Amino acid sequence: MRRLIVAAWWAVSAWGQQYGYQAIYPAAKQGGQYMHNYYIPPAPSWSPDGKSLAIAMQGSIWRIDIATGVATELMVGRKYYSSPDWSPDGRWIVATADDDGGTIQLEVLNVETGEVRPLTSDDQIYLDPVFSPDGQSLAYVSTRPN
Repeated sequence: MRRLIVAAWWAVSAWGQQYGYQAIYPAAKQGGQYMHNYYIPPAPSWSPDGKSLAIAMQGSIWRIDIATGVATELMVGRKYYSSPDWSPDGRWIVATADDDGGTIQLEVLNVETGEVRPLTSDDQIYLDPVFSPDGQSLAYVSTRPN
């Protein structure tokens, strides 16, 4: 897993340098959101059985079979999907769904049926969902007031 994360970080860093971005992002000089300058998306999410990974790639969520290397697109559409996380029972994958900046919500995929449903639907921002160990709750970053 550590090699995969290092390889992904190297690829992102190399891509950024190719387009004029530094590997270490400087602080914002004009203010703004700190996440714009320092945000690093979560690592791929291992399935509970350890046989596959859920990974965000090119705006979709993919499952990669570790034994074969075969990648299957699971969540795709007009939204930009990122930050996948498997439920502990392996039945669900939750992800961030960015509707071109109009809304940034959470959606959940039923892995068995392929059905995608919204979990949030308001004017707040929701990012980086993670299932609790018992699968009964989600933790996430949000602009929603307490």
